[in-house]
Amino acid sequence: MLVLFTSVLPQAFGLTLLSQASYFGQVVGIEPKVSLVLLIAGVVVGCIANIISMWSIGRFGHRTLSLAGLLVCTFLWLSMGIAGSISRGTAVGWFCSAILIVVTASAGLTVWPASYAIGSEVSTLHLRAKAQGAGWLFSSAFSAGFGLGLPYIYNPDAGNLRAMVGYIFAAFCLITLLITFFYVPEMKGRTPSEIDRMFELNLKAREFVHWRADGSKNEKYTSPRAV
Repeated sequence: MLVLFTSVLPQAFGLTLLSQASYFGQVVGIEPKVSLVLLIAGVVVGCIANIISMWSIGRFGHRTLSLAGLLVCTFLWLSMGIAGSISRGTAVGWFCSAILIVVTASAGLTVWPASYAIGSEVSTLHLRAKAQGAGWLFSSAFSAGFGLGLPYIYNPDAGNLRAMVGYIFAAFCLITLLITFFYVPEMKGRTPSEIDRMFELNLKAREFVHWRADGSKNEKYTSPRAV
């Protein structure tokens, strides 16, 4: 289940909306030429963030990166939703554009790469191929659903939420933040056998980081490891 959950984290923090930045910018009041520049800027920022993430993903815990990224994205999306509730116009359009770029940078440094790392760590070795395949299928299904349905939510001739779509992604980020906090363990630096053993001991997510292979933890609780 954790593989499936981490596979949809990119959709939860708003990757689909970020990919529609050019069109969304026009919806919230940005001129078409400027909206194209917004899309290009987002791609450049995302590439730079992902390059830097090669350092951050090795320096910090993957659970920590996910929690930090989702928390930041929650407040960013919430601020965009509030701005859309207050007024509509060029100023709000520029503010939304800035939020999209900042979300791209924040997620690209934290939860975006961490989601792939966690998804590869959590699956046990003999089920890894099947687990990764299921995760890819789940991610593709969510991506297709968001890609088809999202424009109907913020388009003026449909849901007409415009910038208030930020509320939706703020809620998604908050929900996934809570799930990550309670159920996603820290597995950075662990061997596959250690990860298997910690799942067998049915440790809580927050206990993974403190567990040592010397048997100092109570091992009386056991449970089969899920995909």
